[in-house]
Amino acid sequence: MNLPASIQVIERGWLSANNILLHAQDGATLVDSGYGSHVPQTLALLEHALRGKALARLV
Repeated sequence: MNLPASIQVIERGWLSANNILLHAQDGATLVDSGYGSHVPQTLALLEHALRGKALARLV
């Protein structure tokens, strides 16, 4: 299934920890930041996915 370019799924090693990043003009929205024990991996993946753009919201 092809998603619109504004929707990015950040796949991880297990289904319950995938993140969804919604790109918009006013910044990105991260849906489900995952588990606290995996913060370093989440931040690295998010930084790569944002490519220097701002994260505006976390839901």
